[in-house]
Amino acid sequence: TSVNYLDSAFRNIRNLGIVSVTSTDISSLYAKAQHVARRHYGCNIVRTEYYKELAARIVVAAVARAAARCNKGIEVLFAVALEHFVLVVVRVLRGPTSADETAKKIQYLIHCQWCEERIFQKDGNMVEENPYRQLPCNCHGSMPGKTAIELGPLWSSSLFNTGFLKRMLFESLHHGLDDIQTLIKTLIFESECTPQSQFSILAPSNVNKQGD
Repeated sequence: TSVNYLDSAFRNIRNLGIVSVTSTDISSLYAKAQHVARRHYGCNIVRTEYYKELAARIVVAAVARAAARCNKGIEVLFAVALEHFVLVVVRVLRGPTSADETAKKIQYLIHCQWCEERIFQKDGNMVEENPYRQLPCNCHGSMPGKTAIELGPLWSSSLFNTGFLKRMLFESLHHGLDDIQTLIKTLIFESECTPQSQFSILAPSNVNKQGD
């Protein structure tokens, strides 16, 4: 796990520096060893249909906590969850204000076990009388028993900086790095929720404009 090295990394990184974290303990991150995820990341998880996104948010939350302990915040540039590892790249923002803003983005997730709808819990310290009301589904009313569980804490903000990814794509085209262009394009259309067919038509003009 990468969590053992995060404190030393953020203690020495300069302002606006970039930290890249690769986690290979996928058995815990992908909810195959949930007790290990709780031990290493302090996080409660279950296997879901969006388990790779969940893994990325677990790692970013650990990164954010380590940065906040050093009075630093983070901006997530991108996160990738593949079969054998999870890669997270962040930009460091120095100062207690940035650290506080980053810490606020670590929240618990309410997850419906029937339809897999989910929503991050509302901010605030007051106990929610009926947390099921926050979910967009009505499974609690139509199904017997307790239908939702609490996952996390997780990173609740964006996992992508689209502008950074587009600059990466332009540089990969400029330097002929063909082997990573497909992955970068996938990250861009995921960050924009753009259909891949539409992206393939629009991407060249966007990249050319950035290069002018």
